[in-house]
Order: sequence, then structure tokens, then C-alpha cells
Amino acid sequence: NRTTESAREIEKMIEELQTGSRQAVDVMQRSRKEAQQGVEFAAKAGSALTAIANAIDDITDMNNQIATASEEQRTVAEEINQNAVTISQVAETTALGAKQSVAATQEMLGSIQRMQGLVQQFKG
Repeated sequence: NRTTESAREIEKMIEELQTGSRQAVDVMQRSRKEAQQGVEFAAKAGSALTAIANAIDDITDMNNQIATASEEQRTVAEEINQNAVTISQVAETTALGAKQSVAATQEMLGSIQRMQGLVQQFKG
């Protein structure tokens, strides 16, 4: 009977080893599957981060373009302002010249009228 008991103990140990082995295989398969899912999630996260980085680069480029355009507009506005100042100065100079021309013309007209009066007195 000792042989039978020993055989049963050995059989029980073999069954326990087989059960343990199956459980270990199941755990390893689940772990492998979860690891694979982790790799897939990491790849997706990496792709998402790359897309975000690209979007940030695009936004930075657009901001730089906006800044450049704003600077160009500021420069043009300054040029327009300077041109307006120049036009105003030319207009003032022209107005002064016109006033001086009118004054000179009136003075000449007065001189002509005096000369005509003198000529009339001389004839007369």
C-alpha cells in the first residue's frame, strides 16, 4: 500500500505541477497580450505627440508670419504718416508762396496804377 500511496502522491504532485504550469502559461499569455497592448498604446501616444509637435510648429510659423506682416504694416503706416507730413509741409510752403505771389501781384498792380496816373498827368 505504501507503493500505491506513493504513486497517488506522485500523481497528485504531477497534477499540481500541470495545473501550476497551465496557470503560469495563462498568466504569461495575458502578460504578453497586455504588454502588446501597452506597446500599441505607446505607439499611438507617440503618434499623437508627434502630431501635437507638428501642430505647434505650424502655429509657431503662423505666429511668425503674423508678426512679420504686422511689422510690415507698421513700416508702411510710418511711411504713409511721413508722406502725409511731407505733403502737409509742401502744401504750407505752396500756400505761403501763393500768398507772396498775390502780395507781389497786388504791389505790381499798385505800381502800374500809379504809373498810369503819372502818365495821365504827364499827358494831361
